[in-house]
Amino acid sequence: DFGRAPRGESASAIIVENTSTGCTSFLPPASSRLAVAAAMGRPVSVLVVAFLSCASITDSPTPFAPEGHDRGRSQLERRHVMTINAIYELPVGRGRALAADLHPAANLILGGWQLSGIYRFTSGPPLSFTVPGNTLGNGFNTRPNLVGSPKLDKPTAALWFDPAAFQTPARFAFGNSGLGLLDAPGDHVLDLALMKDFHLSEKKYFQFRWELFNAPNHVNLNAPGTTLGQLATGVIQGAGPARQMQFG
Repeated sequence: DFGRAPRGESASAIIVENTSTGCTSFLPPASSRLAVAAAMGRPVSVLVVAFLSCASITDSPTPFAPEGHDRGRSQLERRHVMTINAIYELPVGRGRALAADLHPAANLILGGWQLSGIYRFTSGPPLSFTVPGNTLGNGFNTRPNLVGSPKLDKPTAALWFDPAAFQTPARFAFGNSGLGLLDAPGDHVLDLALMKDFHLSEKKYFQFRWELFNAPNHVNLNAPGTTLGQLATGVIQGAGPARQMQFG
């Protein structure tokens, strides 16, 4: 089924299942998340957190709608969420693996640098589809009838789903397509930072930071148009921010 949450069993993970909606949330235990950092040793600290979930709610009920018509995946649901953050002390400079005998003046510039990064993946929001024109006669639009699979094998920004899978219902009739049939594109974001503390005394220092947001300049597509019968139906017309950097 579209939008069905994956199910699984684990002796140590936290699994919460809502039997009335079929939604399952999976959270790895804290011990497994922290074990990665412990295994890497002191120069490297890594933390991995992943979360699988689904949420089912009744969104803004439509007047005179059949029972359950407005119940489905919440627009706030993000099926997969993963965050990986790491800090790496570059092994260069006095007391480190490389250039351990570096002159203090050179060490002031070359030693003591840290590289940090945060990678985040978030699934796209659920997509629900609309027929324009207030076809219900009560000031509300309805959803279309589902007559095929809207999922494409290779969705692109030019066409994210198959509009031919939907059909306009008869006037004053409610469409049978559900909420959240597909997901919009997810976000892949990698932020990096290169930093170093310059000590003026034992207690006083200033820090130099070079930060890059969306460092690989990955294109994170926005959601496609989901109103049927429009030029923008199924088309993605924008994307998230491109790479940005700052010094401080």
